[in-house]
Amino acid sequence: MPQHPTRRAFTLIELLVVIAVIALLVGILLPALSKARATAKAAKCLSGVRQMGLAMTLYAKDSKDWYPLIPFNSTAKDRWAGKGTTGGRRVLDQQWIRGGLAGLFSLNQIGDRGQKPVWVGGDIGEGDSTEYYEDKNITPIMRRYLDGFASLTCPADKRDPVMNHTQNNYSPSTTNALFASNVPRVPEGESDVVYYNLSYLYFAGLKTDEPVIVTAAPIYGDETNGNDLTTNAYYGTDPDPNKRGVFRNDDNHGATGGHYVFTDGHGAFVKSAPGDTIQLRFFGEGNKHPQSINVIDKFRSERIQTID
Repeated sequence: MPQHPTRRAFTLIELLVVIAVIALLVGILLPALSKARATAKAAKCLSGVRQMGLAMTLYAKDSKDWYPLIPFNSTAKDRWAGKGTTGGRRVLDQQWIRGGLAGLFSLNQIGDRGQKPVWVGGDIGEGDSTEYYEDKNITPIMRRYLDGFASLTCPADKRDPVMNHTQNNYSPSTTNALFASNVPRVPEGESDVVYYNLSYLYFAGLKTDEPVIVTAAPIYGDETNGNDLTTNAYYGTDPDPNKRGVFRNDDNHGATGGHYVFTDGHGAFVKSAPGDTIQLRFFGEGNKHPQSINVIDKFRSERIQTID
């Protein structure tokens, strides 16, 4: 009779060696995969920021070189005329009155929580359901210039604070009215465009070409998880001065910095660190910070207002 070859099974030691090798490979590959994912998210973020810069530049070409502005209410008009300001200087104010950055893209900000904010529209609570700006325009400012809303949400954004429903307003004074965190998602339509689905802030008050600004100024880029409205931007209200003007670990790209698009069209990652914060780079004293918009006109930043 022919003899059949004896089947040899793996020994326990061999199995353990194979498992150890697989575990070693997984340990080597996982950090690389994680880094690759982070790199891909960063690249997508920068691409979206550049796309928004292009859309806003197209708007400016149709608007006497001005990047988008929320139409002024009476308070904003007075401030722009210098009434009640230091030395009668022009000050940009009230850009947050239609829900902050979301107000450029939507006048019907409901979001996935189904709650219509009281700051939206004209005469909410007075029987008028029509949504409009102060100038009675019912069309969102950026509707003609943007195809989809992907460039409003950073793929690396992990959380965005949501305001307390019982204190449902939106203003520079809203610093402690936070009750939960939301994972931002790309808005599918205008009604989904709401502050907690957005990952960026906008620098209102700039023009495409200004003789008093030496270097290209930032238009649009990564926000923080703080209240990035007006002078509160980049944790401006933190009682600890060492924690102001910087990013933090739970922001879009961690504490190292954020992506920005500038008035000359280029996009870049801007680092931020204590002593060399992003706020000082953009708005610091001109003789100390050459990238600041205040190099020639030391009051130029008073005519800027950040909204998120």
